[in-house]
Amino acid sequence: MGRYLTEPGQEGLKPADYFKVIRPGELERIVKHGLKYFPIFQEYSTKLTHFTPENGKHHAREAVKAAQRLGVPPTVIYFAVDMDVYEYQVENVIVPYFKAIQDNLSDGYGVGIYASRNTCSIVSEHGYSISSFVSDMSTGFSGNLGFPIPANWNYDQFAEISGYHDKWDLDRVAYSGRVSACGYVSNTSTGGYDDSDPSDSTKDPFYQWILGVENECVPEWGLFLIRCMPIDLLLVSSFLNGFASQSTGLMAVQESSSCGIHILQSSAHQRKAHKLGRYA
Repeated sequence: MGRYLTEPGQEGLKPADYFKVIRPGELERIVKHGLKYFPIFQEYSTKLTHFTPENGKHHAREAVKAAQRLGVPPTVIYFAVDMDVYEYQVENVIVPYFKAIQDNLSDGYGVGIYASRNTCSIVSEHGYSISSFVSDMSTGFSGNLGFPIPANWNYDQFAEISGYHDKWDLDRVAYSGRVSACGYVSNTSTGGYDDSDPSDSTKDPFYQWILGVENECVPEWGLFLIRCMPIDLLLVSSFLNGFASQSTGLMAVQESSSCGIHILQSSAHQRKAHKLGRYA
C-alpha cells in the first residue's frame, strides 16, 4: 500500500477527518493482515514554485518527523513531482529541491522520487534519489516522451482502469522488486482515533475489502495499483507464473527464481514475506 505521510492542514484536523494521510493505528492494521506499505510525501507539488530548496529542507524534516511518529522504519520515502517538467526546469528547479531533501533527510531514510521518466532519471543521475516511482500513465508529459525508464525504477504506473464500482480508478503498476515495502511497524502510532481492530480478522471490514478486491480484480487484471482515498493499494498478482489464490486476501512477497521479479501470492497457510534486502 502506498500511503501518504502528511497532508496540508493536517494539524487542524481530527484523525477521523483526514483526507489521505495515514491514520493512527492504520499501519499496524495493514501489516497484521499480511500486507506491506511504502511511504509517499506529497504536499501540493503541482507548480514549479512549490519546488524550492527551502521547501525541500522543510519537506525532508516533516517526512522524517511523520514517519517516526507513525512507526515507519527506515526505508525509501517517495517525494512527488506530480506535474510535467521540461528538462531545463528539472535541472534548474527540481534538482536543487531534491538536493535539499537529501541533505536534510535523516535517521536512515532514503530519498525516492515519483515523477516522469526523464525527471526521475535526471534526479537519480545527480545522486539525489535512489529509487523511482515512474508516472508513465501521464503519457502527455514531455518527460515520458521517448525517454527510457529510469535504471532504478521500483514502481511503474503505466495504465488506468477507470470507474471501479463507480467510486475510483485503478492504475496498473509494474513492480521491479528493487526496494521492498515495509512489513512491520517500529512503534505503535498514537492519536486517539477510535478504530479498533477486531479480534476476529474475518469480521474486519478492512480484511473483507481486501479479499473482495483480490477475488474480483487480480485474476482478471493481474497487476495494478488502486489509487483512492484514503489509501493507495498496490496489488501485484502472479501473472508471470500463472497462479493467483482467491481463497484469502492475505498476500506475501515471493521471489521468482526464473526472472528475478517479485510477485504477491495469497495463501491461507503461507503468510510470511521473503525479505528483499535493504533499500540502499
